[in-house]
Amino acid sequence: MPPSKRSKTASKTASKPKTDPFTLRYFPLMAKGLGPALVAEFSGLPWIGSKDAGYKRDDWEALKPTTPFGQLPLLTTAEGVYIAQTTAIINFIGKTAHTEGEGHDFAVSQMLLAEAEDIYALMQKFVPTTFVKSKGSVADYDAFWSTKLPMHLEKLEKLCQSNAFTTTGETPGELYLFSALHQALLVRPELLAAPKGKQPAGLAAWYAVLKADERTQKVLSGASSMGDLAQYFQPLDTSAMGEVAAGVSFDIIAREWRCKWSEDSAKASLAQAQVALDETVGALKALRGVREVKRVVCGGCHDLKVVIAFDKAAFDETVGGLEAKFLADLGKIEGIASIETQTYTFMSV
Repeated sequence: MPPSKRSKTASKTASKPKTDPFTLRYFPLMAKGLGPALVAEFSGLPWIGSKDAGYKRDDWEALKPTTPFGQLPLLTTAEGVYIAQTTAIINFIGKTAHTEGEGHDFAVSQMLLAEAEDIYALMQKFVPTTFVKSKGSVADYDAFWSTKLPMHLEKLEKLCQSNAFTTTGETPGELYLFSALHQALLVRPELLAAPKGKQPAGLAAWYAVLKADERTQKVLSGASSMGDLAQYFQPLDTSAMGEVAAGVSFDIIAREWRCKWSEDSAKASLAQAQVALDETVGALKALRGVREVKRVVCGGCHDLKVVIAFDKAAFDETVGGLEAKFLADLGKIEGIASIETQTYTFMSV
């Protein structure tokens, strides 16, 4: 049966196992750092976050090769054992602190953990971040907020009875879900707003209670051992978008290099063109504002195309000066013909 009443007292006063502190490290961003920090703060266990551990972003280069998967967040036990992957870290803390819940509460917590991962993955796909200013089209972005995310919220609403998902309302899964929804609300503050004149729905009320908790505020304010966690997901800056016609917007511009290759000598011209591309692609990807580099080969019409996609603001028709040399190298290859270039917008739909 679902919980009928939320009881925070039990989780706050229950005795915690006596353990030495674990260390939790992440970049100074919410992203995948907010959830584990909340679970650690609510656990009642002694812990050391990035701030108190003295961990800086510049330390990552040396730390990365020593981690299990070359990723943060990273939990280090008092014994020096590394635990990686966000969900594993959250479950480890919950298991150690006995906050993971039992029976139905445990199952719901795990469900919410997986659901939070799904929501986070969708946000990564459609919502701009501190590092990637746009993803796909404006239509994709709008559809995420108007259709895709609301479908998840509707299902969560059905699970959130009596303004909580479990008897404590603060299992690891709930805290991780809070971290995902909080980051969505920073972009769209009206996301959980009740219609005018109506009381907030269960999900909104649950969120509000957790947000007001002093432990949550400690993490959000940067006063916890983790330190400041900056906003990661960002609103789409439509002012940076161009428009070809009504509804045909873009913020990615591509430069295309193309030529024809020959079947002669076992397609030697194509093979040599690939060598020239291999010698250039590293420099292409290192250019400011380059999103991706694609190669297109047609065996029927003998086309070879290289497409370099730039952020609109960073587009450079000379491709950092690399275009002239690459086209000259193609021109030296026997069997290569019809060398051309073209510029166009390049958007996912």
